[in-house]
Amino acid sequence: MFILEIFQKNEYLTDVGISVADYVDVEIYLNPSSNSTVLSSLVKVGESSNTLEPGYHKIKITPTKLTGNDFAIVVKQKSKNGIFYFSIETAVPNTVFENVKSSENSYYSLDGQSWNKINDLSITGINMKDADVCIKAFTKFEEETEEDKFYSSVYQIDETTIMKITHKTRIEDFLNNIITNLEVKIYSEDGNEVTDQNEIMKSGMKVKLSNGKELTAVVRGDLNGDGLLDLIDLSRITLHYVGSDLCILEGAYLKGADLNYDGKINLIDMSQLIVTYVNL
Repeated sequence: MFILEIFQKNEYLTDVGISVADYVDVEIYLNPSSNSTVLSSLVKVGESSNTLEPGYHKIKITPTKLTGNDFAIVVKQKSKNGIFYFSIETAVPNTVFENVKSSENSYYSLDGQSWNKINDLSITGINMKDADVCIKAFTKFEEETEEDKFYSSVYQIDETTIMKITHKTRIEDFLNNIITNLEVKIYSEDGNEVTDQNEIMKSGMKVKLSNGKELTAVVRGDLNGDGLLDLIDLSRITLHYVGSDLCILEGAYLKGADLNYDGKINLIDMSQLIVTYVNL
């Protein structure tokens, strides 16, 4: 199910607030230049990191410059039971909400193609004339935006990976070695968020930033994704080096085997791994 609201321009959209009435996953779409809701004009700018509980949630999105006089925010709700609800706000007599007025820019849709105006609904006991869906836009002016920062004097960071992480590095210590103004979350290789900061970093873990960027962690010498350096890693680098079909290193494990960072896996890397293991 989809709900949307049309707003007036205010430079950069950074967060979207939404009230949900059931347990749902949501995706946030934006038309930054007009109030058109044609799917081809919408850009996905964010999503919930996990299933949302009923209530209000503020979701950080990829900061997006608004270029039109109006812009449209579309929230796609995915329900696990196939039943859909959406929250509204409206005037309620004899309460602090009695003077609420509708912007008449709220719509809902079951397929994202055909849209129905909220104010055209007729629900007994509810003033739908002054109703809006519960979507809030949070913006910043251009001069208030800050350039994304994500760097480290300890680790080697490129567009896709974070290298030079030593084995047995706790997530808390890893994050303390990062200088950033972004929100950082750590996910296991199979996509589950890791919230225990006493867990250790492992090759293949995903480092997700609030600007939408995702980096892969490479722990030096960790060739099986356990964050340690042991005989298993020694056997894997040996099998890979001799060309055995029993172990062909790829991705983060291949980069983790390059202990001297020369782009090759050879006897130098094997000897460095052995020396490091012997000195544990």
